Amino acid sequence: MSRSWNGSSHRLPPGPKALPLIGNLHQMDLKRPYRTMLQFSKQYGPVYRIQLGWQKMVVLAGYEAVKEALVNQGDAFADRPHVPIFDDQRGGHGEVIPSEE
Repeated sequence: MSRSWNGSSHRLPPGPKALPLIGNLHQMDLKRPYRTMLQFSKQYGPVYRIQLGWQKMVVLAGYEAVKEALVNQGDAFADRPHVPIFDDQRGGHGEVIPSEE
């Protein structure tokens, strides 16, 4: 299935069904989004999509998926947009790394 992704056509990975306007926000633990994302990765695999409000995004879960994207495919992931939900997580650069609890 091909859909619009930032004005161009790309294949999107699988992910949970999003609601109009809010996307997947109703499914997220907003205090600990990494917990929800871990649950999604168990269901949809190490590369999946979510939508937070109007913002569609691809989530990479696990060392191998992150290495493939950032090392082997770095140019394709260079211009990540700002995502406000992650502002409290590691300076707002779009990465979530859980701390030990």
